[in-house]
Amino acid sequence: MDFYPGTDFEFANLPRETQVIWLAMEGNTDKTIAQLLEITTDTVATYWKRILIRYDSSSRTEVIAEFLRVYFEEDLDQLERKVAELEEKLQAKGLAEQHQLLATAQLNSLMNLLDVGVLFTNNGLKVNYINEQLCRMAGCVLKPKELIGSDISSFIDNCQNRPIRVDESTTQRIRSLSQSGQEKTVDQMTMTNGRVLERTFCNVTVRGSVIGHFIMYKDVTPFINENKEIIQRSKLNELLMQRTLAHLEATPNQQSKETVVTLSCLAKSVGGDLAVIMEADHKHGTLSVVHSWAKNEFGSEFDSEQSIPLSFVSWFRKQLSEKEYWIVDSIEKLPKSASMERSIFVEGRVRSAVAIKFNAQNPDKSYFVQLSTSRENVLEHSIVESILPIQRLFSSILGKLECVEAKSVE
Repeated sequence: MDFYPGTDFEFANLPRETQVIWLAMEGNTDKTIAQLLEITTDTVATYWKRILIRYDSSSRTEVIAEFLRVYFEEDLDQLERKVAELEEKLQAKGLAEQHQLLATAQLNSLMNLLDVGVLFTNNGLKVNYINEQLCRMAGCVLKPKELIGSDISSFIDNCQNRPIRVDESTTQRIRSLSQSGQEKTVDQMTMTNGRVLERTFCNVTVRGSVIGHFIMYKDVTPFINENKEIIQRSKLNELLMQRTLAHLEATPNQQSKETVVTLSCLAKSVGGDLAVIMEADHKHGTLSVVHSWAKNEFGSEFDSEQSIPLSFVSWFRKQLSEKEYWIVDSIEKLPKSASMERSIFVEGRVRSAVAIKFNAQNPDKSYFVQLSTSRENVLEHSIVESILPIQRLFSSILGKLECVEAKSVE
């Protein structure tokens, strides 16, 4: 972790909320922050609620920007005092040029500590200062010192990483912001490299007159992705609730159809286009498909499948005995001992899969639901844990079906 203030000991003695903000500025998700601080994600969420209330803000980005401003305010004050002292010495010696070089060096040192891109221009949009971080973020082929004194268009025209919408960062857009009269403007840009940058444009005024402009670029991609994941998890929780209600209201004869619908919803939620529930019958030593769904068709590919001996699929049997769920990003990563499983995947046109184990009432049988796709590395691992409650639902469904089958036999 390279963005802590001072030593690790100093960081350890910071308030928890301050630690959460520092770790978030490094691009860590709530889950990673929880792991680093050895707390739960719910606790991290609680800290964020307190932080947003304390800063009177609804945006984490605004909180971090304000935190940076306050945090570096003391450093800036100290820097200003040092510069003032140096000014007196340099003026006494008549070394104005050396003063300029020293002040620039100090500014560079401070600005390069930040994880944001910074650009200062005069009122005519000539570049007075630009830090290395901004050049890296924008993929600018020119170095900061090559841009000093040039028009801002030189920076924009030499950036390889550009906004997807051209009008978001043209010279004309910057000029319109400088002439808008607004003290501060904040907007977001989706770049060609997939990152999302938040741009803050501020007019710098002295005695009511604009003397220049300050532009800051912050990579907010981690926050955007985190929000997307929260929304996705929320939709999934709602889906699981709807599916549970549908199963509770269904008659025994309707349960099979509802199970297939549930399988299709789960597969779609993680990016899959195939889903099966497989039964491992330990008493008879067989593995078979009991429910299945395929994209655009309901299990027709599996209707004719026969049970196979459990002894043929030792790797599956091992997963069932040891894990709650398992993920295969690519069948090429399967161990050599899983040759039969590889053959099953190839026959079913499966390249990657997520499997979740669950049990029914019969102690001689165990089950797993497999959500898979014909593509590699495309399943959403981050929401697999949100699907785990489906174990209880499927266990309940199969238990009811087994009871109905037993009564039918009697």
